[in-house]
This record gives sequence, C-alpha cells and structure tokens, in this order.
Amino acid sequence: MILGDTIGSSQNHANPNLTSDVPPLPHLASRRELHSVARPAFVPTVELTPSVEVLRAQQALTGSLAVTPHAIAAAKKRKLKRTAANAVVMTFVSGLIGVLALPAYAAGPAETIAQAPASLSTITASNAQTLAVTNAVAPSVTRDTFSATSLAEIQAREAEEARIAAEAAAQAAAQAAAAQAAAAAAASAASTQSATATSRRAEIATTDSTYSGPTADALVAAAPYASSSPSQVAAVAMQYQGVPYRLGGATPAGFDCSGLVMYVYAQFGVSLPHGVRGQAASGTRISRAEAQPGDLVIWNNHSHNGIYLGNGNFIDAPRPGKSVIARPIWSQDVYFVRIAM
Repeated sequence: MILGDTIGSSQNHANPNLTSDVPPLPHLASRRELHSVARPAFVPTVELTPSVEVLRAQQALTGSLAVTPHAIAAAKKRKLKRTAANAVVMTFVSGLIGVLALPAYAAGPAETIAQAPASLSTITASNAQTLAVTNAVAPSVTRDTFSATSLAEIQAREAEEARIAAEAAAQAAAQAAAAQAAAAAAASAASTQSATATSRRAEIATTDSTYSGPTADALVAAAPYASSSPSQVAAVAMQYQGVPYRLGGATPAGFDCSGLVMYVYAQFGVSLPHGVRGQAASGTRISRAEAQPGDLVIWNNHSHNGIYLGNGNFIDAPRPGKSVIARPIWSQDVYFVRIAM
C-alpha cells in the first residue's frame, strides 16, 4: 500500500466533516521512485517511512486515534537512523571528493624522498671534506685606556696660552716701534746728508782761498769737454792725481771721493750731487762685465766711490792724509753705474 493512499483514505472516512477546501497532502512517491530519482547515484538507498511530523499531521486532519504513541516512538527511531545514515553518507562523499581533488604532484615527493638517501650518500662520498681546528692561534686582546684632564691642568694650559699671546703682542709692538725708529733715522740721515752737501759747497766757496779756478757749478754751464766718450772721462780724472784729500772738497784745491767725481763730470756738462748715494741714483746700474772706463765704482754700503779706469782699476780720493790716486779695486762689495752724457 502506498502511504499517500492511506492518508487520503483516512481523510475521507474517519472525518466526514472535512470539506473539499482542505488540500490533500502531497503525493508521496513509492520507495522505488524515491530510490531512482531523489538521491544521487552514489548515495545508498534509505528506507523512507512516515516521520513524526507526518503522523501528527495525519492525526490532526483525520481525528483518528489510530496513531498511537508506539507508532510515534517508532517514527522517531526511524528518524534517528536516517539522520545517522545521512551523516555517514556525507562523510564518505566529502572524503571521496577530497581524494579526487588532490593535485597530481602530490605523489611526486614520495619518489624523490625515497631517492634522497642515495643521492646524499653519493655527494658525501664524492665531495668528502675535513676540517681541522688547532689551538695554536691565540687572539690578541688589548685593553683600551683613557685619561682625563683635571681642572688645574686646564687652567694652567690657559694661563700658558695667555702668556704666549702676550709675549707675541709685545714682540710685534717692539718690531713696529723699531721699524718706525728706523724710518725716522733714515729720514734724518737723508736730511743730514743734504745739509752736509750744502755746507760743503759753501765751505769750498768761502774757505779755499788758494783756489781761484771755476767751481763745479761753473764748469757744468761751460762744459769745456764736448765729447761724450766715457773713456775721455777717465782721462780727465787722471789729471787730478796727487790732489790732497779734503773732507767736502770739490775743487782742485782738495777733493773727497764724491767731490772728485762731481768735478770731473761737471766738465762734460753733467751736474751730479755731492754725495755717493745721490751719484749712484743718478745713473743706470750695470754688471762688472759691462763696465767701461769712465763708469762709476760704488761701494755696496755707499761709503765710497771712484771712476773706473778699466782692467779692474779705478781712480779715487782715498781718505784724510792721502791724495787722489789710481789703483786696483780691492773690494768685491762694489757695483757699477753708468752716467748718461
């Protein structure tokens, strides 16, 4: 008997008060139909029997007392079995799907791992290495040191630096004062030399009563020798050999060294100052190899001069007690000056 037919029969005969408006229960398929359609092909057949809900619905619709508590208990038992069977089926299906879903490479490492020991043994045998460690090498360990400067040392150092700075400042001030004094002395010497030259000229003009010839200034204007040959200057200078030395003298009555040079060049129309330094600045400095007769021989310290005669000789007025003389240049501390004519 089909379960749907049973439920429908109970509706029609047991409860005649029901109207046709109450919809019949859904048609329940037979076991064979449920087995072939409802479940998947791989799910085992499960016996389908009325559930507790169906029985209670039948009782409510028919009002029949044929649904006994025993029938309800049997229905509950069948429901539990069906639930357990469904859990087993789902577990089996999940496991089957998991196995089928495994990637193809899952089986690969097994073969590789199985061959690993052989490969490792081959590597070890072919590339065997040994490591020897000795205790002969001992590390060199040194302890670093440090020192600290005390406050007293810092103060002493600062005091020393201050002392050195003060000494340097004092030395600089002394050097500046010395330079200033030297400049003042040089200016005074130049002024004194200029005054001396003036006084010498006055002395020659007023005191040398024995000389009645022309002075150097007069000779410059007259210029008795028109020749501009330096050798002729040397020849004129040789005429005054034997004239006594006289300090400030600039005439044939008496010459000093620069007075002789001034008087000789005055005869060629060249006016020179009465002084070694002034005469040296009046011409052009030349080398010893370039020197010719008539050039001036000047001592480096400007203490003396004369007229060059050539071949290392010159003519000069030496000193008090001596006379104008031609002689060799005895010193190497000299230089030569050429006067333009």
